[in-house]
Amino acid sequence: MKRTILLCLLMSSFLMGSNYTKGLNAYESSDYQRAQKYFMKASNKGNALAQYYLGMMFDNGQGIKQDYKKAVYFYKKAAKNGLAMAQSSLGFMYELGYGIEKNDVKAVKMYERAVNQNYAPAQYNLGYMYASGTGVIQDFGEAIVLYEKAAKQGVSMAQYTLARMYDEGKDVEVDYTKALYYYTQAGEQGHILAQTYLGSMYLEGKCVNKDYQKARVWYEKAAAQNGAVAQYELASMYLYGKGVEKNAIEALTLYQRSADQGNVSAQNNLASMYTSGEGVKKDYQKALEIYEKLAIEGESSAKENLKLFCEKYPLVCKE
Repeated sequence: MKRTILLCLLMSSFLMGSNYTKGLNAYESSDYQRAQKYFMKASNKGNALAQYYLGMMFDNGQGIKQDYKKAVYFYKKAAKNGLAMAQSSLGFMYELGYGIEKNDVKAVKMYERAVNQNYAPAQYNLGYMYASGTGVIQDFGEAIVLYEKAAKQGVSMAQYTLARMYDEGKDVEVDYTKALYYYTQAGEQGHILAQTYLGSMYLEGKCVNKDYQKARVWYEKAAAQNGAVAQYELASMYLYGKGVEKNAIEALTLYQRSADQGNVSAQNNLASMYTSGEGVKKDYQKALEIYEKLAIEGESSAKENLKLFCEKYPLVCKE
């Protein structure tokens, strides 16, 4: 009898795991409908990972209609089964009020459960709650401890947040060496803003010796990810020949990419290049259009720039 029960339990465990594995394989192949089918079978047998994936699929609308309430339902099931990822995700839903009534205190509790399992994203999220005093008494010291734990586990947002804190002296003493360290950690993981700040530190010689080559490398990494500020700064390096051979055409291309994302400085520089004909054929009408657009949008210096342009090229402005 005992042997029969044991065999039944083993078979049940095998089938549960098998359905989860099939679901995971389908999910990783972007076959979300098939993944949902197998995850549901495994979930019904109590598989926490399957429950978590179902929650995530409803959360993100992967292969099914986005439904935060259903996401919360499955996150809760997985969280109850002790899965740290689900506890952290459920905490996030409580924090934002997605699919459930917003409750910062419950968000903190869920993050704490995940943190107790050393789950890095929850360490970052809980650190933010302590830093902002959301759902808990504000405690910057505790926030830093949590950020550092998450940073050590490779959470780029935690690394970047620590870098900004040490860079600006926000709730800690300014420490550019630590700022550089954490910017570099985050930048090496592809964090766009960290890469951009690293570019600026090497360009300006902040805490490091000026190094245009290193500045260019970091700006290029961020620009390749469509970082507007990095595209602008890299364009300026090409325009003035800082760390690179002067190349007005490349500068124009990068300014345009940055301008297309709404970077006002890039838009102004584009107008200037169309006016001077540097890197592009002179086009006063194009320059006028840019200045007028900025003026309409209320950019602070746009009206003055437009006025100066029209004083110099009155016939263009009268057309």
